[in-house]
Amino acid sequence: MITTIIILFLLQFLTLAALVILYLRLQKNERLYEEQSELVEQFELSMQVYLDEIKKENEQLLERLTERSSKEMAERVTSESQRVQTPLIEEEFVATPPTYASHLQARLIQEQRKKLVAIENPEESARVVKPQLNRAEQQERLDQSMQTQAERIEEESYEAQVKRLYDEGESIEALAKRFNCGTTEIELLLKFHR
Repeated sequence: MITTIIILFLLQFLTLAALVILYLRLQKNERLYEEQSELVEQFELSMQVYLDEIKKENEQLLERLTERSSKEMAERVTSESQRVQTPLIEEEFVATPPTYASHLQARLIQEQRKKLVAIENPEESARVVKPQLNRAEQQERLDQSMQTQAERIEEESYEAQVKRLYDEGESIEALAKRFNCGTTEIELLLKFHR
């Protein structure tokens, strides 16, 4: 009987020890779960901050691209309007938008009229009418074309500098710091120029 009591006492002791060990493991697992939950939460926060930064950089890049494209469009319009001037012809002919075909057509009409005038009135054919711009208009056009060329060179040099420095081995982060912009903008710029 004493042996059975000792055996029962040992069994109870072993059961109690097993319960304590299981409880400690359960506590350890709960702590690990809490730590992992905190890590996941910190990771989600850092990803959210990173995505917000990327979104901000993308918006800045889109603004710069739209500004640049609107500037280029304005430059093209002004340079084309400066390049093609409608010839001076009589009032009844109205020039269409400055295209090469309308320019040729106007020149042909003007030459035919000069020939007709030369045949009918030789005195009037000696007189040649040329459109003259006053000096202020000429200077204004020259200033505008120089300004657009300077802006174009400045814009091209930014992109060319980024590409050249990257090809020389400078990191994207260093380029972003140098040009005071985001790393995503530099990455996109380099991808566009490959």
